[in-house]
Amino acid sequence: MPSYRIEVGMPRELSEEALKVLHESPAVKNVTESGRIYYTTEFRDHFLKEYAKCRKPTKIFRDVGLTPELIGRKRIERSAARWLERAKKQEEQH
Repeated sequence: MPSYRIEVGMPRELSEEALKVLHESPAVKNVTESGRIYYTTEFRDHFLKEYAKCRKPTKIFRDVGLTPELIGRKRIERSAARWLERAKKQEEQH
C-alpha cells in the first residue's frame, strides 16, 4: 500500500479551470502558483458585514462564485476564521 505524505500548511493544488475563475473574480486580488489565494479588502469587508447578519461563510463565498467545489471547504473555513479573529482583535483595541 503506498503511503502519502501531506505537507501541513501547503495549499491543495488548484485546477487550471479554478485558476482561471479565480483570476477573473473581483473578490480575488491574486492567486499564487502554489495555490494561495489573496482576497480583496472589499471582499473581506463584505464577508464580515454579511457574517454579522448571521450568514454562513460558505454562502457568502458562493454568492461571489467561490464555491467549496472550486476552492475547497478548508480554504473558506480558514479565511473566515482568520478574518473573524482579526476583526475581534481590532475591536478589542478600540
